[in-house]
Amino acid sequence: MPEHPRSPYRGDTKRAARIAEEQKYGAHHASYRVNRAHDQDMAVGVMMLPVVAAVFLTMAWTATPWHGTYSDHWDRLTVTGVLVSGVSGLVCLVLTVWLAVPLIIGRFRARGAWVHVYEHGAIAEREQGSLYAWPHKNATARFVSWDEPWDSGTRRRPQLWVTFLVDGETICFDGRTGEDRAALSELTVALRTGEVPEEIGVLRAMDAPVPF
Repeated sequence: MPEHPRSPYRGDTKRAARIAEEQKYGAHHASYRVNRAHDQDMAVGVMMLPVVAAVFLTMAWTATPWHGTYSDHWDRLTVTGVLVSGVSGLVCLVLTVWLAVPLIIGRFRARGAWVHVYEHGAIAEREQGSLYAWPHKNATARFVSWDEPWDSGTRRRPQLWVTFLVDGETICFDGRTGEDRAALSELTVALRTGEVPEEIGVLRAMDAPVPF
């Protein structure tokens, strides 16, 4: 399938195609790359963990008797400082192993978040990761726009919220950057939500659904 200049089209994955066939979603219409900015933010945040771990562990090391800084002034050592810095560094190190390493591996293996739209349903998928599948009749899609408090003002946050009628869970596709907004504008049409967003007003990011 050829690429669209605004949001790249591509075929659905084998996993998505199998589920769509099992659920009788019908013909595949298009697939959209979503939440690019969210992925980048998460990657930067997790990649900082090794740096923070190194800082705290260095602080703990410099406060020990084995480091030259205090080797001649043991009376200046603070056990509390060593423990706080050391424990903080170890926590960051554990988080690095638990979060950063899998993320690095995953970024080489996965291709981000996609929404596959079919005649009778849709699938949100992170390849080799989480997946949501729903018939159109079993979910409501809202194209919204809200203002996030940012620095001394606000910034616009267009988003698409999909709420599942079975359990009330909501997943979110963000439109913070130009690429994401382009994909979002097409996805709203594909999911029949309308092209004009519903204005919500000022909203804190913690009160909005987390991007899928």
